[in-house]
Amino acid sequence: MYLANQIIDGGLARVSGMAFDWITKNIYWTDVKLDRIEVASANGQFRAPLITENITKPHCIVLDPRQGYVVSDAFCGIKGMVEMSPLR
Repeated sequence: MYLANQIIDGGLARVSGMAFDWITKNIYWTDVKLDRIEVASANGQFRAPLITENITKPHCIVLDPRQGYVVSDAFCGIKGMVEMSPLR
């Protein structure tokens, strides 16, 4: 039986999407309630906000680590949108 390890503890409101960068071994997630995308190393260290401005209700997230982009969808009222930003 496999037991999961908790790697992020606290500071989360409503995580909706997650993605793993297999090149840098970082995890990325969207928080719908806090309106942000965050990143941390796979063991939970070095946590940092990636996108906190000009983003509304990010849900799903997809990475293109070779090209250096993160793509997420967001919902603004009735209309939705797709946003693309550098991974940094």
